[in-house]
Amino acid sequence: MTQISYIHGIGADERKDRAALVPGQSFIDYTAMTDGELRLTLLADQVNILAAYYPEDKDLQKAKTLLVDTLYKGLHSSPLPGGIHTGTMATVVKEIRFAQDATRPAAGQIFGRVNGIGGGIGDPLIPYEDCNIYQENEYGEMKPTGSVDPSCIKANNIKKILNDNLEKSSHHLLYEFVANPNSAPQTVAIKTQSHRAAKATLSKISKLSQDNMRLWMRNGIIRQNTKRGAGAIQPEPTIQIFKENAGVSGVGVVPAIVPILQAVVAAIAAIATLVAALKQKDPQTAALWAQLQGIGTGVYGPEGTDWQGYGPPPPGYNPPPPGGGGGSTTTGEEQDYLPLLLLGGAAVLLMK
Repeated sequence: MTQISYIHGIGADERKDRAALVPGQSFIDYTAMTDGELRLTLLADQVNILAAYYPEDKDLQKAKTLLVDTLYKGLHSSPLPGGIHTGTMATVVKEIRFAQDATRPAAGQIFGRVNGIGGGIGDPLIPYEDCNIYQENEYGEMKPTGSVDPSCIKANNIKKILNDNLEKSSHHLLYEFVANPNSAPQTVAIKTQSHRAAKATLSKISKLSQDNMRLWMRNGIIRQNTKRGAGAIQPEPTIQIFKENAGVSGVGVVPAIVPILQAVVAAIAAIATLVAALKQKDPQTAALWAQLQGIGTGVYGPEGTDWQGYGPPPPGYNPPPPGGGGGSTTTGEEQDYLPLLLLGGAAVLLMK
């Protein structure tokens, strides 16, 4: 049985059917949010994907409702949910508690917000096609405040570029999620540093925290994996699939490798478009991008040959099945992520 079977336990036809239920990406209006509000919005977006893909997991739907309600009522002024919570809900409540203290404006300055940070932000998962309500009106004014500010316009431009391109680009920077590059092949270790540098550059330009940028990239990888038929797979098991197929040509051992490789190829053009758009809107960023030589080319991103020499899982490798329990071999990389796993049914929700 392959790793993908352990993670999902569903076949290719069912993965396709479930993927059709997953909503398209939301417009992340982060310039109107605090760090904490953006974090919960991104978590709500991730839960939104997983809850649609795993409708049998009722805890995911409850988690989504709790996150959205908290943002709607006002993260920084609402009391924590009462009662005793376990599993997924306990972890979500912990995340809300953490986010309540993160009051820094997510983009360095708040734009386009009528109420203060104590108030709610409305529906955090705005359908992408409705994003024009946050752009200029016919008089060149910014909605909903009606203020025109060069820094606001610049932030709005960057926000639109990220919303248009970041999720589709995220597979290009997949090795951001390699937990222990020192135990990986040299090529992977080098690319991990490059991918982390690219994430840091995106954070610097957008003024988003690196944690929030990383979480947004994570959501992009999950959504692209899902839509392409690999399943609702997090970045870490996506990397594991690369490992298991190291040195294998053609159709890999794990069926999910084919749509994952398709996402990786598509991400090359997507990130090239992202970088070009950011350079055009903010020429001063050209020097930052010049330090990331090769970004937007195949060799910069993950490749099937990166893990050659790593080899297949050792005999007797038995990854834990959904819901916990079982398993006899846990790598150091996996141990780093165990505290972050929310295992509700077949779904895996990661917060970082």
